[in-house]
Amino acid sequence: MRDRRTVLMELSALAAAAGLGLPVSSAHAQAPFLSRSVRIVVPYPAGGGTDILGRLIADHNCHAQWNHSVVVENIGGAAGNIGAANVARSSLMATPLMVAAPGPISTNAFLYKDMPYGPRPS
Repeated sequence: MRDRRTVLMELSALAAAAGLGLPVSSAHAQAPFLSRSVRIVVPYPAGGGTDILGRLIADHNCHAQWNHSVVVENIGGAAGNIGAANVARSSLMATPLMVAAPGPISTNAFLYKDMPYGPRPS
């Protein structure tokens, strides 16, 4: 009787071998995802729960899985609006991600008259 790990390894190898026969087309319009620097913006001051979560995501998930350096940046102020606006208008030279509490980011559109970013994807 085979153990579970052996069965999972055999299934993974079978899935990988099945994928080798599929034609793959690549997009030439943009550079690969990890050819640019990755930065995670936390729109709150350093030391809080969201900051700790952002650093854990950067270290254990992004850096370990992608083997690529990830920078965590704390840009606090205006209930997360300043950091969110920074991500919204960031250049294409970096890959911006944002870790934020959903409450303030989703309700700021109702609390602030002039938002520096659109809360909905365009």
